[in-house]
Amino acid sequence: LSRSSALASKATGYPLAYVAAKLSLGMPLPDIKNSVTGVTTACFEPSLDYCVVKIPRWDLAKFIRVSKNIG
Repeated sequence: LSRSSALASKATGYPLAYVAAKLSLGMPLPDIKNSVTGVTTACFEPSLDYCVVKIPRWDLAKFIRVSKNIG
């Protein structure tokens, strides 16, 4: 998977990599238990009351002759 899916897993508490691995092995979605809760299945959609934002970070200190102004 990707860094974005790792962020989504951490933010939602939904184990995307675990579920993707089980699905790739041929398990049906309703048969996969959520490894975090241990109760719900992978079909359960987590409900969130917050927003997660992924913001890029540019380390301009690494580059000597680069302007720090963006645009």
